[in-house]
Order: sequence, then structure tokens, then C-alpha cells
Amino acid sequence: MVTHIYQDFKTKKISKIEIKESIHVDDANYLIDCDNDSILILGNFLTSGEELEIKLWSDSFINLIPVVTLDERGELLMQAFLNFDAITLSINTKIAHYFSRSRNKIWKKGEESGHTQQIESIFYNKTYNFFIYIVKQNKVACHTGFYSCFYRKVTNDKIEDIYPGTFQKINGELISE
Repeated sequence: MVTHIYQDFKTKKISKIEIKESIHVDDANYLIDCDNDSILILGNFLTSGEELEIKLWSDSFINLIPVVTLDERGELLMQAFLNFDAITLSINTKIAHYFSRSRNKIWKKGEESGHTQQIESIFYNKTYNFFIYIVKQNKVACHTGFYSCFYRKVTNDKIEDIYPGTFQKINGELISE
């Protein structure tokens, strides 16, 4: 399963998220995350976000729900999943929490590395099938040591790192999360 994230290149707002069996994009250029299970497609997409009202969506958490995390500049940092407990902890503590599928438990971002994410805003769409965290990132978001998990670009089936630039390792260190 591959999560397709559509982001407007000008406003940096997320317009939709789809989970598909494989990578399917009309354009051959996109960014891929460190785990090879999420892709970022930049284009002309219009979006609208709505501030979070927990009472409206608490019954929607039958399955895990995707969340994309952006910094306050709109830079896409990562894609993960939420359950009801993870989003509730995020709201109550103002620190990003996720549900780790590999660990099968709630995961507080930065609990091992110290690279926490301070929640600035949480948005959702009207069908409640994805959420957006806007965060203040402490150091790097990716467990590989890059600022963003989306540090690789795919062009015509070739993968290339797109650093240096916004996506740089901190002191060349690999960060375990």
C-alpha cells in the first residue's frame, strides 16, 4: 500500500490523500519518503482546512487514519497514521503522537531522539479520512537524519537525493527514532 499525498506547490496546502495498491501518478516526477510507502505529488490543487472539533469525528476512528505533518512554513515532514488515542494525546499535550504500525502502539514523536514536534494546528477534511498536523519541528523529522522524510525525488523511475538544501542531515548523523 502506498499513500499518495497531493500538495499545492504554491500554497503548500494538502488537497487529498489516497491509499493505493501501488504508485500511480500521471506525472513521472514525485517525492518518495524514507520508507518507500508514501509519495508526495506537487501540483495545482485547491484545498480548504477546517479547525479541529473532536466531538465531530471521534466515531470515525474504526481504522487507522493517515496524517501528514508539515512545519510552520508548509514543508512536508512526514506521513504517519493515527488512532483515537494518538490524536487525543496530541491535542492534550500539544506534542505530536502517532500510532506505530510496526510497534503496534502509540508513538510520541521524539521520545527516543528528542526531536519532538510541537503541535501548532490540526486540520481535517469533511470526510474525516485524513488529518494534517502543523508543527514546530525540533531538529529533524526523519529517523534517517534528514529534516524531512521526503528527501528523495523520483524522475522517470530514477531515485535521487535532493539534498543539500532544505533537506539536510544534522551534522551528518543518522538519527534512530
